[in-house]
Amino acid sequence: MSSLMKVFDLVPVVQQLDGNLRNSQITCFTYSNTILYIGTIDGHILRYSINKSNYLGESIGFKSELIDSNLVLQKKAINSLTVVSKLQKILCFSDSILCPINFEDLEPSSTFSILKSKNVSCYYFNEKYIENNSEISILCVCIRGRTVQIYFIRDEDVTFFKEISLPGYCVQMVMNQNYICAACDNSYMIINILNLNIQVLFPYDPEQIDPFIQPYLQNEFLLNCPGDLGMFATTEGHTTRPPVAWCPDVIKFQIIPPYVLCLKRDSQLKVYNLNDSKLRQEINSFDTIRLIKHINEENCVLISSFNEIYAFISLGIVCQVEQLLDKNLVDDALNLFETSASSFAADEFEKQMKKIKIRAAFIEFFENDNISKSQNLFIEANTDYKLLALMIPDLISNSNISEELSKKYVQYLKNEQKLINFKNMLIELMIKSKTVTKNEEYTSVLLKLCTELRHDLLSSADFYTTLPIKFCLQSMDILKDARKYHATALIKLLAGNHEEAFDIWKDLIEEKTNDDNFPGLDYLIEQLSKCNDHQVVWKYVDWAMKIDQAKAVQIFTNRESDELNSERMRTEIIIENLTKYKTALFIYTDFLVNKKNLKNEKYMTLLIGMHLEKIIELLRIPSDERASDWNSTVDKEREGFQNLLENSSNFKAQMILAKLKEFEDILQLECAILYGKIEEHEKALKILVYNLEDYVTAMNYCLKHSKESMKNRKILFNTLFSIYLNPSYKDKDKLLVPALDLMNSNLIIYFDIPKLMEMIPSNWSIKVLGEFLANVMHYNLSRKHSKLVEKNLAVTHKVNLKTSLFNIQKEQFYIDDDSVCCKCQKSFDSTLIIRLPNGLLIHKSCKNDSKSPRKN
Repeated sequence: MSSLMKVFDLVPVVQQLDGNLRNSQITCFTYSNTILYIGTIDGHILRYSINKSNYLGESIGFKSELIDSNLVLQKKAINSLTVVSKLQKILCFSDSILCPINFEDLEPSSTFSILKSKNVSCYYFNEKYIENNSEISILCVCIRGRTVQIYFIRDEDVTFFKEISLPGYCVQMVMNQNYICAACDNSYMIINILNLNIQVLFPYDPEQIDPFIQPYLQNEFLLNCPGDLGMFATTEGHTTRPPVAWCPDVIKFQIIPPYVLCLKRDSQLKVYNLNDSKLRQEINSFDTIRLIKHINEENCVLISSFNEIYAFISLGIVCQVEQLLDKNLVDDALNLFETSASSFAADEFEKQMKKIKIRAAFIEFFENDNISKSQNLFIEANTDYKLLALMIPDLISNSNISEELSKKYVQYLKNEQKLINFKNMLIELMIKSKTVTKNEEYTSVLLKLCTELRHDLLSSADFYTTLPIKFCLQSMDILKDARKYHATALIKLLAGNHEEAFDIWKDLIEEKTNDDNFPGLDYLIEQLSKCNDHQVVWKYVDWAMKIDQAKAVQIFTNRESDELNSERMRTEIIIENLTKYKTALFIYTDFLVNKKNLKNEKYMTLLIGMHLEKIIELLRIPSDERASDWNSTVDKEREGFQNLLENSSNFKAQMILAKLKEFEDILQLECAILYGKIEEHEKALKILVYNLEDYVTAMNYCLKHSKESMKNRKILFNTLFSIYLNPSYKDKDKLLVPALDLMNSNLIIYFDIPKLMEMIPSNWSIKVLGEFLANVMHYNLSRKHSKLVEKNLAVTHKVNLKTSLFNIQKEQFYIDDDSVCCKCQKSFDSTLIIRLPNGLLIHKSCKNDSKSPRKN
């Protein structure tokens, strides 16, 4: 779809020159304070009074009236006119001469002759130049195309500032604050008038383009460049925004943000958007256009043919936006309005932006099929949900559509898929809107829509926390009629009616009612674990335990750690009530011991006892009834039980030993661990050596149970060795190898060697004992050498200390009346003085009171 629109209205200003100049031609014009000055080809200046008027309150028109005219130059065309309001003069440029003209009589001025210049190729007048926080005017005059003379103009005063030499012939120049942008020979350049620095910007071919420059914003210029581009250039010589891609043969242009009005060589006018280069308007109604000039006072552009002057009046931004929306160009419309924010008061801008976004949202949904974008626009505009809800049949009772936009698009909702998408969008709008009043009607509408399309929202407790709960209760019939029992229970729960909510979920689990959105037993267990009404919780414990003990026990294990305790939730009460549910009791006790770290003897013993009972139950299963994975199950349970015994200390080991008495032949390793807990180490080691023949575990047992005590370690290893050499053991010969391995290992340092020697049988040969004796000798010699080295080091250290003390004591120091304590700065009144290693002197009392004496 074409992006062309009407940006400007064409309004006549002067349709024909008056009087005897009717057949003359316009060569230039300027405007100031409702006065239009026109220069002609035959040297006349005409002065018109211009009055702006509104027709029927809408169209803008101009009424012109000739005030006077004067022949300034005989048969010389006037090239340019500029009003200098501070001097009440007009600068007239003709035949390479620049001279001031009086306001009153349009005659050449006899004053301010400093401004009269010959051989002028071009000039630029900047009416508002800031110097030292004060506003002045500045005039730049290019002499013979290569020298720029700069004049400061204050109230009735003209001062020459400086002269700048140019590297080429200047055909046009403009000024922006302290910088001149000039077109010289075949390139554009930036000139800093303060430091005279010249920087070349872009080259151009004068035979291909007409160089033209306009200032834009602060410290920026727009230039006509090769490639049919309008290039932006900052005063630093950079370009910070994309160029404007415009038509070929542009000879002049005028900027009226956010547009640029381009004049082509064939007198066509084209209007482009500065931000995206899109063509917005074309004007082909003139045969010949010679001049184009932006008039700031009237915010319009004046153009002239040979004998007529017209004004381009910009239509209002809102009108332009409406045109773009009529063409479904939503992004263009929004961008245009946003870039024009400075033209509106803040409140008016927000009001208009809301209207534009709502209309744009309707267009995106119904005409562009862009649901996501439409939804975002509705949300950004804080659209009243009723605007959309009224378009859906039977959603709001006793209401009619009043908005024209809604009436325009309601017919689109006859499409079923369109209606579904529209309802989903309305749900998102209602949820995310920041300014909506959440009353009963709002709640009712939202619940109706969700029961139809958004079951996921109805099943989320977070959804209801955003709604007034009293209105949810009042709208319960909507959910009941739709059989949304889970949603009903959630509302009951949030309203504090826990028991009613739990009863609804209980009925769903027992399949008395049905709701596919109910998560199941796990969800009810989770809510029971969060419920602080402990009396209500206990009503459902037995019922839940009968369904699944492993899940039901989470009612107690998943409770918040910072929950306020009550009599009904004391640990003893919970354990007492769980005694009839073995699985649940085991899980809960394990939770107390391993998760809450309650190393209470009662809980530890209970947990270990239940673990043992599980193993005993498995062992009691007759061999012909055992499952295929029975062995692996028993091994897994035993491994867990052994780890529990190893890592636990605060439990009644004697009681556990009594319980496993029946299966002590099978659970021998467990018995050994338990004997170790009650420090019957000989029994434990005999089980490991004689019954299990696990000699490595026996060694590790000695290391672990000695508790880093060398004395205990010697006792345990000697006990282990005596068990290996027990003459009464029937298979004593097979213990010879592990006994020798123990004797010949690096663990020899943990033995009581004399007692070990006594235990060695007399019939063992020197060959058998050779390695052991060698290790003993090596150990004793190493130990002797270590002791000797330690002794010698201690003696050396003692000598060094004595030497240091002697060196300190032999030094002399003197005390006189000027000597003072380095701590308190007082003189010494006794001979009891302490000399510090750094040579400072201090009272003994001060040394005792000070941890770190001050250093001078």
